[in-house]
Amino acid sequence: MDPATRLAWEGEVNLHNQKEPDAHPTFQQLEQFLLRRSLTLKASGIDHTLHLSDALRPADRTTTRNVRSFVTTTEAKCPLCKDKHYLGRCDSFLKLDVSSRRALVSKEALCLNCLRSQHRARDCPSLFTYRSCQGRHHTLIHEGPSRAEGRLEYGTEPKRARMTTVVTTATRGEEGASAWEAIPTEDQS
Repeated sequence: MDPATRLAWEGEVNLHNQKEPDAHPTFQQLEQFLLRRSLTLKASGIDHTLHLSDALRPADRTTTRNVRSFVTTTEAKCPLCKDKHYLGRCDSFLKLDVSSRRALVSKEALCLNCLRSQHRARDCPSLFTYRSCQGRHHTLIHEGPSRAEGRLEYGTEPKRARMTTVVTTATRGEEGASAWEAIPTEDQS
C-alpha cells in the first residue's frame, strides 16, 4: 500500500476498534476498503501511477523470498488425568489439597500463575495475580487463608483454552539463508 492509503486504512481500523475493541478487521473488510479507496482515487482524477523509472531505483528494490507457513493444532491435555481439558477444570485436581496441587504443578514443571506448560511464572503472558496476596500464582495453589480457598476467582484463567496452535514460518532469501519462528497461540473462541 502507498503511505496515504495505509494511513487511511489505519484510520479505518481505529474506527472499527472503537466500535468493537476485541475484534480484528477481516480480509473481506480490507478488500472492501481497497475497492472504495480505488474508486475514490479514480474519481478524484489524481494520477497515482507508479512510473517505471521510480520503480527501478536500486534503493527501492525488494528481494523476492519464498515463504511457507505451517499450522499445527493440538488439543490441550490435562497432565493429571490425561483427559482433554485445562488442569484448573480437572475434577481430580480440584479434589486435591493445596499442597498436593502445588506438588503436581512443580512435578509437571507447569507455570505457577496459569497452570500451563512451556513457560514459568516470571515469563507468564497472563497479567493476573492472586487477589489476596498479589502473588504470581494461581488461586488453586495459594497456601494460607483466603476468601476463595479452592475456588477460581474471576480472571485467573482464560475463558476457554482448549486448542493450542503453533505457527511455524520458514523463509528463504536470495542468499539461501532460512529462518524459523514458532509462535504459540491459544484459541479463545
